[in-house]
Amino acid sequence: METTLGQAKLEKKILVFYHGGCWDGFTAAWVAHKKFGDEAEYIAADFNQVPDVKGKDIYMVDISVSDHPEDIKKLLESNRVVLIDHHVTRQNLIPLFKESHFALDRSGAMLTWEYFYPGQQPPMLIEYVQDEDLWNWKVPFSNNIMTAVRLNELTFQNWDRIAMDLEDEEKKNQYIEKGKLLNDYFNSLCDSLIEDMTILVDFEGHKIYAINVPHMFASVIGHMLAKKSGTFAIMWRLEPDGVHASMRSVEDFDVSVIAKKYGGGGHKNAASFKFQDFSQVPWKVIKETNN
Repeated sequence: METTLGQAKLEKKILVFYHGGCWDGFTAAWVAHKKFGDEAEYIAADFNQVPDVKGKDIYMVDISVSDHPEDIKKLLESNRVVLIDHHVTRQNLIPLFKESHFALDRSGAMLTWEYFYPGQQPPMLIEYVQDEDLWNWKVPFSNNIMTAVRLNELTFQNWDRIAMDLEDEEKKNQYIEKGKLLNDYFNSLCDSLIEDMTILVDFEGHKIYAINVPHMFASVIGHMLAKKSGTFAIMWRLEPDGVHASMRSVEDFDVSVIAKKYGGGGHKNAASFKFQDFSQVPWKVIKETNN
């Protein structure tokens, strides 16, 4: 179970803030946990959640607690803060930090490994997580393996076990086989959801497809609908803290610009933002179905 900022005690000297609800973010936190163990507190952060602390060593992995330079400057006044990130919407913050590790072509988990374990070969778990997070799909069987990995609760103990499993050829093959079966079923569900739930909307001057689905469907359905629209797609869901909107795009269409406009962030082809309630929905429905 992830600990959010509202649940965190913030009593330890070392605080690790990571991208909450994200496999790459949690894996980055796992890398930090390998370094610090119980000496640090690990907090699943969302965008623009700034802790009120002083005298801490703060590591922000796969996330920045704020997009606003003034918030970062205030945090830096009374804390040592290290930024380890790869989101294009954080690039403008880099000059503010004395200590950072930033690159667009590697995942947050991989960058965190490079920072804490320079020159050492990363575990295959990180290679698979990065391949999915960047949507590269260049590492053999990573799609099936990551599907099987996602069956596990986000705990450091589970990640220790999974990392060991994926270094063993026989156990790795079990992940591949299980993931393939799950992916076959998952893809059929995606096809059904797209058929039944997709609507056409006008958003930021573009006619695109939108769909209300759980977060687990966002990437696969998002890329399918983005290809269909030729630009990007929106997947939204209602959660206790508001309406979360995930976007996926194709080719050079940059959804991170849109996300940043609405207080969110992300990458060129995958970004997100949220708003409080349905009165703030920023898109207009054109057609209730895609048929």
